[in-house]
Amino acid sequence: MIYQLKITLSHIKPPIWRRILIDSESTFEDLDELIQMMFDWEDMHLHQFEMRKTNGQRTTTFIEPTTPDDVTDNFQLYFSQFGAFNPPLNTENERLKTHFKKEKDRCIYTYDLGEDWQHEIILEKIVQPQPEIEYPYCVKAMRAAPGEDPFSESIQGEVNNEELREMINIQLAEHTHILNEIASEHAHQNKEAHLLDLTQTFNQMALWEFLNDDQIIVIWVPIIQDYAYCSVLGAMKEEFGLACYLGNDGLKALHSTLNGEFHHHEAILFEQRSILLSLSDRNELEPEDHEFIKAQNASFRGKKQWPMFRSFKPAYYPWFINDEEIEILNGLLEQMIEIAPFIRQNEYNIPTAFEGPWFTRKLDQNQMWYNAYIEPSLENPIKQPAHLFINELDLMRVKKLKVADVTLEIGSFFASEPVQSEEDDRPFFPFVVIAMNKQNGMITFIELLQHDNLEENLQKLLLKLIHQLLSIPKQIEIESEPLHRALTPLIAHLPIKMNHVEALVHLEDAKEMVLSSMEHS
Repeated sequence: MIYQLKITLSHIKPPIWRRILIDSESTFEDLDELIQMMFDWEDMHLHQFEMRKTNGQRTTTFIEPTTPDDVTDNFQLYFSQFGAFNPPLNTENERLKTHFKKEKDRCIYTYDLGEDWQHEIILEKIVQPQPEIEYPYCVKAMRAAPGEDPFSESIQGEVNNEELREMINIQLAEHTHILNEIASEHAHQNKEAHLLDLTQTFNQMALWEFLNDDQIIVIWVPIIQDYAYCSVLGAMKEEFGLACYLGNDGLKALHSTLNGEFHHHEAILFEQRSILLSLSDRNELEPEDHEFIKAQNASFRGKKQWPMFRSFKPAYYPWFINDEEIEILNGLLEQMIEIAPFIRQNEYNIPTAFEGPWFTRKLDQNQMWYNAYIEPSLENPIKQPAHLFINELDLMRVKKLKVADVTLEIGSFFASEPVQSEEDDRPFFPFVVIAMNKQNGMITFIELLQHDNLEENLQKLLLKLIHQLLSIPKQIEIESEPLHRALTPLIAHLPIKMNHVEALVHLEDAKEMVLSSMEHS
């Protein structure tokens, strides 16, 4: 909820006050920082909150900042109200909603306990948050505050209150932006530290002593709104860890792995969607892995004890996991650790992938975890037709070209070596598109594409090929389903006959030549 607070500087005439909207989850320390900004104080002195009314009832509750013991002792000698309660409530811990419960609840904020700048804070309204407003927000500001130095004089002359309000909101927005960046960085660091803690606990559970890698545990992942299919590695005492196959693409890769359908390493790279936790030897780690561990002040010792985290994504090189994948893996490890004692005591039946329904962890309507068994199925949804990504002007231009009596074979395959767009980008395997004259096998066109936005890029590529040939081929033959799907909307607007064939006559020879050339370049 959002609180509308009116903060008035006491004993000043004409009155100086600010009206703000602030999240009820904010702490009193947050409120102190806002008051300092709105009244142009410099936060050079101690402050104190004294609740006078909570939930409509009179009260006397002091809320104070954490201060060094010697400072506290000195102030208690001269100002009996400071630290009046032992121990006083702390501004960093106490939230506004705990003390401001009803409209007209109020407190006194005292800044500089020597000069006794007192501010009356009244809860005027409790309202719903509005998506178009960034909180905290100053609704109104009346008059500039005097300087906080005891020898300074109040600001003389007229102050434009609207300009003052706008200036305050600019300061609040900048302050909020800085706090959000700090919070984001802390959250990121906390997620990484939590991942290493969970990994150590998972390692200690040694589930590979109780499960084979074909005993799959299925876990719902709220972030991707799909299942992860988790395989514990280590029963063969060679590789230890946890392989987590994500969603339908992950399930397809898992099925291929379990059925021995991946005949070479490259096939896994082009098809697998998973996150892999490997417990490795220290010398197997990359420098980035060591930096990740060092940044969290973590330490590991021994063989097969050092964690590596890798992301597998179709057509991309195995890479370090990103923020979302850290969050996904944290959730999966939490569930694995939750059920580990029951698995170790043989209280849960975890069938193999070939025996029947798979053991599953699901969330109910109340977001509570429960056990179930499901029969996973490979979904092959009927895809909607591809969109036409070419504009009318480009279509008109290409239609002006003559039609040539030629048949082109257009094939595609993944390059065997990854490339990077930028130095720090994740490497990817280029999608190679090659066009060959069917009559003589001559290669007329080669292009490397990134797998993202593939359908749009393939349509643009066909136009590029046509312009390069200075004519429209009368016929093209394609064996690849992705190519056929992507080009169908464009072909419908061109005088080209497209045949979907089982095999291209010249593709294998051309592929061998292109890959050989790429390897030696």
